[in-house]
Amino acid sequence: MRVVTFNIYCTDIFQIKQEISKRKRPFAAYFRNEKSLCDIEILPKYAAIYVSVHPHQLNDTRKKLVKFRHYLQRKANVVGFVIIKRLDGDAENFQLIQKLCSVDMDIKVFPINHAEDVVNLIVELCIHGDEKFTAYHQNIPSQSEIIKAVRLLPKVGKVKALALMERFGSIARLSNASVEEIAEIIGHSSAKELKKVGTDNLKFCRGTRAFGCSTSLRIYCYVVTLFFIGVVYKSTISVVALSTAMSINRMEKRMLITDLKADFYDIIKGHQVHIMCSLEVDSISCCKLLLYVLRRNNTAYSLYPVVDPDQLLTKYSDAYQKAKYFIFVNCGATVDINELLLLRKDKIIFVLDSHRPFNLENVYSTNIHLLINSEEMNDLSIPNPKDIYIVEDEEKHSETDDGNLPESPAAKQAEKDSRAEWESKRNEIMFNYYQFSSYSMSSAMLLYKLICVLSLQSNDTLWCAIIGLSSQLVQDQIGIEQYTLWSTDLSQQLRRIRLNQRDHRNLPKDCLSITFQKDLLLSLYRQWNLYDSVCYSRLTAGTLRPWTDRGLKRVREFFVRCGLPLVQCKQKFHSMDKKLLDGVQAVMEENFIQQFGLNDIQYGSFVCKVLYKHVFAACDVAEAIAGLLYFDKQKSTKARFLEAMDCLNLYCLF
Repeated sequence: MRVVTFNIYCTDIFQIKQEISKRKRPFAAYFRNEKSLCDIEILPKYAAIYVSVHPHQLNDTRKKLVKFRHYLQRKANVVGFVIIKRLDGDAENFQLIQKLCSVDMDIKVFPINHAEDVVNLIVELCIHGDEKFTAYHQNIPSQSEIIKAVRLLPKVGKVKALALMERFGSIARLSNASVEEIAEIIGHSSAKELKKVGTDNLKFCRGTRAFGCSTSLRIYCYVVTLFFIGVVYKSTISVVALSTAMSINRMEKRMLITDLKADFYDIIKGHQVHIMCSLEVDSISCCKLLLYVLRRNNTAYSLYPVVDPDQLLTKYSDAYQKAKYFIFVNCGATVDINELLLLRKDKIIFVLDSHRPFNLENVYSTNIHLLINSEEMNDLSIPNPKDIYIVEDEEKHSETDDGNLPESPAAKQAEKDSRAEWESKRNEIMFNYYQFSSYSMSSAMLLYKLICVLSLQSNDTLWCAIIGLSSQLVQDQIGIEQYTLWSTDLSQQLRRIRLNQRDHRNLPKDCLSITFQKDLLLSLYRQWNLYDSVCYSRLTAGTLRPWTDRGLKRVREFFVRCGLPLVQCKQKFHSMDKKLLDGVQAVMEENFIQQFGLNDIQYGSFVCKVLYKHVFAACDVAEAIAGLLYFDKQKSTKARFLEAMDCLNLYCLF
């Protein structure tokens, strides 16, 4: 006897429980009340969720379906299906959910009207097992049958069919489309004939199954109806799927943006935007600059901190109906956003992300725009789309549509060998592309370039860009060479800001200033003491190994060689003897290089200070903000995010 587990955390399961208690059943039923990814489990093979098409529950239904799909991907031996509760007048919402399950997610769907139907379905699955799914598949044409039927359409090959589906995405658009609009894709004569055939078969298709029409006729009408119900055909290829009906224009154009003003700022200006920001120091610095730009032009925005892809999906699902434009800050570039979010075509995603490499599906997606530095374009090594995607030849299908003889066995074998060679080459290209991960220019620094174009630069905006770059250095995301190169650019921006100030020498005493100077790459030594800073800094700790007795001895010997008493080194840095402070940096740098070969101990540091007050290095501030983000777990994500953003205000440091 089968064991069926019901999760009564789903409220509709109560009705099913009452129905089960009324009748005999060929299974043992168990009920549990806990939050789970599955509402019904027919152990050990089947799992199902119970969803509704009520308009107020569509958003929750969508989230539930996405999580269920991820669950099925992890459980390869589990067969999943979706039970959809039908309602009166729900045809439009039902088609939307059915398309989402069957076409986009490839999950089987069983529509029901009453709890009795669910019990009957479970009984059939327990008795007949896979035969129920086989019968279900006979009612919906297979992919090969659909392709054959598509070619029956007058003068329409597969490429033109995909183009039609890409151009018209809903029943309203295509049914109201004129012959001229369709003719732009498939030609005037074909458009007239297709319009006539589609109109005649749209109503007829609904009754073909009831009247016992032949399979080929039902399939033909089914394919014609595809154009009129807005179903996006998803061509599944053994090598790679052309996800979300990839168009020819997508294959020819990479959505990489280097002109941030024309292709980003001018587009979102005046429109409501939703910002998804990851919990990184660079992300918060970039977000601070982005909010400054949006406020300057009175652009409405909503801000959502996210920590992982699941939370990104949740926040997007809550907001996708409210706006057209979304900005992802340091999140999303390395995952397939279309697959994760089931992105609609009317949504535009701008991605500011320093993580590399980009996911190739994002690079060639028409509604995902990746913002990059113009100097990085040649270093991305994006593969040629023809080397990683299969694009069917329209002329080849046109010849088949005209009635030519099928290919010979030798030609088919040659095509098979060519495909195998292409697959091998593609696998090598994809391995080389995704083999290593790296970081590019800080997102905060990239957005600061836009601020410079808009002539909005100031000490405050420059400081955010500096913190973003410094965070990459202290977290070992970039090397000292790359940091030196980019910090030189920011130091030039600092000089320009000083030149714009009329008389920066006679500023008020409470005015804050930023300087670029040589410094030691030791963590927080100005706010700490030299001894602990040397022991706990990443660069020196790895060399001196102070967690061992021998390492501690090496630390003490180092300070002796520098001529610095241990008593002084263990005091607060600003409490040390004035004579020692004057030359401490030069002495320590010389001994680090001579004794341990630490040539990177000195670097160009940005330091902010107010006259006669404490000095703060940008790297120290970046580490302090990281501590607020990552280690204060008692506070919520939102509280940590806002507190870290407040710390970017220069005057909060003093």
